[in-house]
Amino acid sequence: MSLTRASTAVWCLFTAFEAVTAQGGPGSWGPSIQFPIVTVSGAIAPDTGNLIVWSSRDRDWSGDGNVGQTFSAEYDWRTGAVSERLVSQTNHDMFCSGVSMGHQGDILVTGGSSATRSSFHDWRTPEVWKPGPELKIPRGYQTQTTLSDGRMFLIGGSWSSMTAGWWNGVNGGKHSEIWNPSSNTWELLPGIPVDPILTDDWAGLYRSDNHAWLHTWKDGSVFHAGPSKRMHWFYTNGEGSFAPAGERDGVDAMCGFSVMYDAVAGKILSGGGAPSYELSDAIPNSHITTINEASGVAQVKQLKGLNRGRIFGDGILLPTGHVLTTGGMSWGRVYTDATAVTVPEIWDPATEEWTELADEVTPRTYHSIGVLLQDGTVFSGGGGLCGVVCVEGINHFDGKIFTPPYLSGGDATRPTIESTSLQDVPVGGTLTATLGANPNDAKFSLVRLSTVTHVVNTDQRRVPLTAVAREGNSYTLQLPGDAGVLLPGFWYLFAISPAGVPSVAQIIKVHI
Repeated sequence: MSLTRASTAVWCLFTAFEAVTAQGGPGSWGPSIQFPIVTVSGAIAPDTGNLIVWSSRDRDWSGDGNVGQTFSAEYDWRTGAVSERLVSQTNHDMFCSGVSMGHQGDILVTGGSSATRSSFHDWRTPEVWKPGPELKIPRGYQTQTTLSDGRMFLIGGSWSSMTAGWWNGVNGGKHSEIWNPSSNTWELLPGIPVDPILTDDWAGLYRSDNHAWLHTWKDGSVFHAGPSKRMHWFYTNGEGSFAPAGERDGVDAMCGFSVMYDAVAGKILSGGGAPSYELSDAIPNSHITTINEASGVAQVKQLKGLNRGRIFGDGILLPTGHVLTTGGMSWGRVYTDATAVTVPEIWDPATEEWTELADEVTPRTYHSIGVLLQDGTVFSGGGGLCGVVCVEGINHFDGKIFTPPYLSGGDATRPTIESTSLQDVPVGGTLTATLGANPNDAKFSLVRLSTVTHVVNTDQRRVPLTAVAREGNSYTLQLPGDAGVLLPGFWYLFAISPAGVPSVAQIIKVHI
C-alpha cells in the first residue's frame, strides 16, 4: 500500500527479527520477542500493518490517572523491530480504556485510568497521537464499537471507580454515549442505559458492566452478544433505544471472547469466560449466534465447547474463518499465572469443533493480547502489569508469533496477490485482485484490522467474498452492499488456496 506515516520521533530498536519455522499440524511458536512494555492493548496501523501496543503511565504498572502519559511501542512484523514511544501530549493514561478504529483508520482510545480523556492515534498526522474530546461519563473497562455511519458507541465501564479507590468511586450509571465525527463531541444516549448489559457478578456493579460483547450491525444498530447471558439490540439513532434479543445460555461468560467470523451470514462465535470476573471457575462453553435483520431473537446453537475452560483468553479471527484462542486461565484471578492455560485451541467452522495446538509455554493471562498479523500469523503477548507488587515473572515483557497449521506442511504454498485494481473501494463495489502464477481456484476474504484490549476486539470481523468473474489470474470480487456488514475502514484482503493457505494480505480501505 502506498500510504506513508509522518513522524518526528526517532525510536529505539529493541530486538532483531528471528525467522519462525513451521513444525507441522499443531502449528508452531517462534522465539520470544522482547518489548519495553507489557502489551496490555494493541491495534494494527492501517498505513504500515505494524502492531501498535501500549501499557499505562509506566511500562509495567498502572496508576490512578493523575500522570497523563502512556508508554507505547510498535512492532514491525516484516523486520522484527520493536520501537518505543512515550505519549504525553494527550494527557491520557490509556490503561484499561475502550478502543476502536474509525472509518479513516484513526484509532480512538477512551477513558481508562484517565477516565474522561480520549486520544486518537492518527497515522495521517506528524504527531501520530493527538487529544480527543472529553467523555460525558468517566469510565474504564467499557466497550466501544465503530458504527456503520462513522460514529462510535460505548457503554459500561465501572472500573474507573478504582481511580478514586474502589470504596470511594462511583459504580454503575455508566450509560451509553456516542462520538460524532462531524462535531468531534460525545453525546449521551438516554434511551440505551447500561442496565441491560449487566452480569450477575458477585462483585456487583464494579464488575458487572465490564467488557460487553458488541457487534455493529445493519441500520445503525449494535448487537449485544454478551458476556451476560441476556442479549440485546441497541438502536443508536436519535436518543437511542434497545430491545431484547434472547438468551445465549444460562450462565454469564465474563472475559470470554466473541468473534463475528462470517459477517455476510451474521454468524458470531463465542467461547470461554467465567460467571464472575474473579474467584470463579472458567467455563468451556462455546456457541454460534446468528443474526439477520436488526431485531428479534437471535438464533443460538450450543457447541461441543472448548477442551479447556479459560477466562482472559483472546479469540483471534483467521482469514479462513477458523478462530484461534490463546492464553487465559482456568480460574479467574488478576495478576497471577497460577492457573494459566498455555495450550491454544483452534475452531473449525466446517466441523464446529475445537482442537488443541502447540503449547505456547509462556502464560498469557490477565492483560495479554492476541492479534492477527498481515502475513496470517498471530501475535500473542503481554500479561501482568502489576509492577513490583507482582510475584517475579508475572509481568511479561514479551510476545511470540504463532504460525497456524495452515502455514505448515507440504500443502502450505501461499498464493500471492500481485496487485489490486483499487486500494479504496466503496461498500457494494467491485475489486479486481490479480494473483501470481498458478493461482488455481483461489477464494478471498476480508478481515477488518484489529483493535484489542482485555479480550475485547470489536473491530475484527470477516467477510468472505464472491468472485463474479475471472480472467486468467485476475478475479473480480463483489463486496457486500450494507455498511453494517462491510463496516467502512481498513481491511486485510487475503487470497486463499484450495488447500486453505492464505496469502500475505493487501490492506485496502472500504468507504461509504
